[in-house]
Amino acid sequence: MNTNLKISIVTVAYNAENSIENTILSVLDQTYKNIEYIIIDGGSIDNTINIVKKYEHNNLNYISEKDNGIYNAMNKSINMVTGDYVYFLNCGDTFHSNDTVKEVVEFLSRNKTEILFGNIQNVYTDHKQIEYYNNLKIRSSSFLKGQSICHQAIFADRKIFEDIQFDEQYKICADKNWIIECMVNNKNFMHANILICDFDKHGISANPQNSYVIKSETNKMLKGRFPIKFYLFKSIRFVPMFFRR
Repeated sequence: MNTNLKISIVTVAYNAENSIENTILSVLDQTYKNIEYIIIDGGSIDNTINIVKKYEHNNLNYISEKDNGIYNAMNKSINMVTGDYVYFLNCGDTFHSNDTVKEVVEFLSRNKTEILFGNIQNVYTDHKQIEYYNNLKIRSSSFLKGQSICHQAIFADRKIFEDIQFDEQYKICADKNWIIECMVNNKNFMHANILICDFDKHGISANPQNSYVIKSETNKMLKGRFPIKFYLFKSIRFVPMFFRR
């Protein structure tokens, strides 16, 4: 395992006093220690920053200032991270186990890829459900029109963000747009059968009330990029071109 591989983990927070601590602890408890942890707070007015300050001495850096939403905050973090790979862990989400980052680094030590994506466990109020990804699934035509890879499943080479950041015109789907931009620009994706994140299904993108916004933003990004006839009839052949074996 290449222990020189540095992982930057970013958490975006706003008024998250009820969830931020579990997220922080899931990072600090990782057995792999070559980690840089950055919290981007949007100027919380509750107890969030006081909780963050408890862990300042644990190689945790943070800023707290007003921003223009989650993707503006994520873009802001790109100017701060120094790791080889970047991972975004949202407030309320946690790593699946204390060895998760270690498993990811072991995989990256054996396999050269720009974007690693693993699996996630969706956490509902009364049950949990594992969501498995694989190379074939995300090459299907339904991938573009339907659910994308959850960005909490993705570790990305920091150099990618020099050219491709999150498009802030999208309030919920900028992460999906970022994935498609990476595909269009022939970035190398590789699936690792690692359960990476316990994903809180009570966040903004999981809220059924936001389904219309998600559909609207998805249609906007696809229509702006693909001729409609090509998208409808040739997407099955189109998607695999984004992936290198």
